Formats: sequence, C-alpha cells, structure tokens
Amino acid sequence: MTPVIVPEAQNEIANALAISRNAGRLRTAIDRALAAIGANPMIATRIGRSRFRRYILTGRIPYSIVYAETADEIRVVAFAHNARRPGYWKNRLPKN
Repeated sequence: MTPVIVPEAQNEIANALAISRNAGRLRTAIDRALAAIGANPMIATRIGRSRFRRYILTGRIPYSIVYAETADEIRVVAFAHNARRPGYWKNRLPKN
C-alpha cells in the first residue's frame, strides 16, 4: 500500500530537501522509508497507546516519519526533525 502524505508533511519534506546539504541522499532515504512502511506498516515503533507509529530514518538523517494505518490507507501526518520542537505535530493526530 502506498502511504498518503498529508499536505503539512509534504511541506515538511519539501523544506527538509530545500535545506539539506545532500538532498539526493535524503530523497532516497525518504523513498526507501515510505516503501518499507507501505510494505509492512507495523515496521515502526508505536507512539504510546495510539495507532500512530514513528519510523526513524537512519544514518545522519535526523528525521522521523509519523504515520497511522487504517483499513483503507497509511496516512503520513508528519516528517519531523528529531531534535526540533518535539511533538509539535501531535495536534494533527485525530482523536479517534
């Protein structure tokens, strides 16, 4: 299943690529992470008791992909920098 990326997360990806010293490497890491999530949505760590998961990119890439799986889709709600404003994206999570 191909993950659906919400507009806020799309903007965060675009901003990260714009400021990256190696945008090609970052783009490759993002594409691989999204493919891994699409192939196995349970690959990442669950965030608390919610249905949301955090896939942490490896290497020198300080970002995480935050997503949830429903019956119909995998929804990416944030592309979050691991050291900046922790949890800022939590208001994007549906309450249900």
